[in-house]
Amino acid sequence: MRYPKSRYSFTILLILLMFSACSPNLHETTLPVAQLNESYEFALYGQDNDLWDNGSLVYEKTGGSLPNGVYVTTGGLIAGTPTELGNYEFKVTLYDIDRGIDDDVDSDSEWYTLFVTEPSSNEDCPEPADLNATGISLCLGNLTSTEVLADDELSLDVNLFLQKTRASDYDIDYIDLTITLTEGYFYFDDSSINSNILREATTRAEGLLSYEIVADNQLRLQLSKGNKTFHKSGRLMDLPFFALSDLEEGTYDFIITVHELHSEDPDQSLPQAFEIDGSLVVATE
Repeated sequence: MRYPKSRYSFTILLILLMFSACSPNLHETTLPVAQLNESYEFALYGQDNDLWDNGSLVYEKTGGSLPNGVYVTTGGLIAGTPTELGNYEFKVTLYDIDRGIDDDVDSDSEWYTLFVTEPSSNEDCPEPADLNATGISLCLGNLTSTEVLADDELSLDVNLFLQKTRASDYDIDYIDLTITLTEGYFYFDDSSINSNILREATTRAEGLLSYEIVADNQLRLQLSKGNKTFHKSGRLMDLPFFALSDLEEGTYDFIITVHELHSEDPDQSLPQAFEIDGSLVVATE
């Protein structure tokens, strides 16, 4: 019996669909942010629609790199405790060991990015992967010292936090801000402000820093993105400053004034001018 050409074509298409449905499928996903020296675990999701329990599926890291302390299990877990900061791109391949045809095992691969940062030194700041964080905000770290002497260098951490479920939607291309220290006690040193103060979230965006010392105790900065926008929670920078004199026991203030968060997307709504307070607490032994 000879089928019409259209029916023959439909039969071929149906056979192709039947064969393609038997292949494993590894889903693309955005990984949560990891924290340095903190336990991390995330389950990748893969399936083969023609299997009852996907028990013959095996996961393997087949390219790129992961931070020391983190690995991919055969069951699809990204797990471990990262001991390195940074942005890590790696490839995972999902194999269906029961789907071998002529000794070739069916597989599917995806690339993923794991971002490892540090929490702020300020316990009131959100955690980088906090599921309850909403919107977008900047946060200053805390400093506590038993003694601060003249010419001591101190470091203030500035952190960016994004709502995890919408982080990829923000696409911030520059951040304009000013740091003001308690007048008469601290100063900024032009020679100490350089690219070494930039941290993980800025480095991931290939960020550039421009700055102006407005007064001895006031520094204006602009962080501009490179090839990528700022869209990951994490440490933006560690700002160095110095003590003018030996400080007595007490609390010394600093303020960050955010003049503008700017997006390339004209329809994107971002908070504009706002202030964040911080302090250095000096106590006697």
